[in-house]
Amino acid sequence: MFTEQLASFCGLSDLFEGDEYIDMINARLESTVKENSGKYAGLWEKPRLLENQDFYITDKELVIYYQPYKLSYYERGFVEFPLSLADMSGYLKKEYQH
Repeated sequence: MFTEQLASFCGLSDLFEGDEYIDMINARLESTVKENSGKYAGLWEKPRLLENQDFYITDKELVIYYQPYKLSYYERGFVEFPLSLADMSGYLKKEYQH
């Protein structure tokens, strides 16, 4: 519940210290596509963070997602990239590290 409320009134940049998280997340997006090439086959372009990036948070993951037609055909729906919060804890602001 808290994570749903958090995502509803803060941007991705509000969760992280500085701007280093951008390169880190972009690298993780790229490696996620490579590691799951079947799942992400047919994307029009590589996923990169957008200025007002859509995301949500689960208990263990930060999920970056893209609207239909942004990276693939409409029928594919939202394209989601789950990223481990534990792997990025060093980039998160202290108040979000727990």
